Amino acid sequence: MRATPFDGKFLGEEPYFKLEPTGMLVEFAAEHCGHGRYALDVGCGNGRNACVLASAGYVAVGVDISPTALRVARRIAPNALFVRSDVISLPFRDRIFAVAFCGTVLSCLDESGLARAIIELSRVTMPGGYFLLTDFSVDDPGASGPDASDASECSPFLKHYFEPTELQKILAGFSIERMWKVRKLDDTHGPTHTHVLVRLVARRNTGDRRQPNTAIA
Repeated sequence: MRATPFDGKFLGEEPYFKLEPTGMLVEFAAEHCGHGRYALDVGCGNGRNACVLASAGYVAVGVDISPTALRVARRIAPNALFVRSDVISLPFRDRIFAVAFCGTVLSCLDESGLARAIIELSRVTMPGGYFLLTDFSVDDPGASGPDASDASECSPFLKHYFEPTELQKILAGFSIERMWKVRKLDDTHGPTHTHVLVRLVARRNTGDRRQPNTAIA
């Protein structure tokens, strides 16, 4: 497997990303038992969120482009499955996932990649299935550029910051149940810094009446 720019963030005795899972996913999993259904963790990184999904009774499947991240994730979350994949070309059958979680991944895509990712996420999520998103808001300090006084994450990977109205438009195949912004101090990776995130919980529209798949690939 070829290395990616993200690989170094998962190496060393003090890796960049810590193991604290995303709070909104923890809350969701506490209220929605998996009952053996499939759940997708896009950009799974070290496996911290796949652990949450597996513990809630889902067959957790994590995807990431970093081979180093996947090696760490397989150690951290041995009860989950992990596949190297890009969100713009997911290697899964249509309508297979009851839950798809996407944490700060779509902001790394350009306009074309973002459109392709939404198509893929819509394709693999079953009708009535949940889509959970947390990503960088246009109000995030990093959106002001690297010279901002509190430029929390002006990473070369970030190409997009989201407006709530934009998300309503691009997620046309989903019905948004809840959308909100949070300002938080982030100490899960690197020095403590500030983020403003937009978060949402949506459900895949049920216009597709075909039965959900039960085989993952």
